[in-house]
Amino acid sequence: MPGTPMERDSNMLGKLQSERTQDEPKCESVVREITQTDRLNKKLLVSVLERMKKSDGQFDKFMEDGRGSCESYDDSEF
Repeated sequence: MPGTPMERDSNMLGKLQSERTQDEPKCESVVREITQTDRLNKKLLVSVLERMKKSDGQFDKFMEDGRGSCESYDDSEF
């Protein structure tokens, strides 16, 4: 059957897509600039990780004792 709705729609879609790709400018990828905040955050993170490595397991002992829990009596006022 010539001129069925499916054939007509697929042809129209192909035409629209080809027209759209010719008119639209090609988008270039956006490059994110590294800010001073990014540099400071990296330095802080490296510093914390180095301290955790040098702590000889003190942090793990602190957490196991339960002193590192969020349920502190001092925070109850807030």
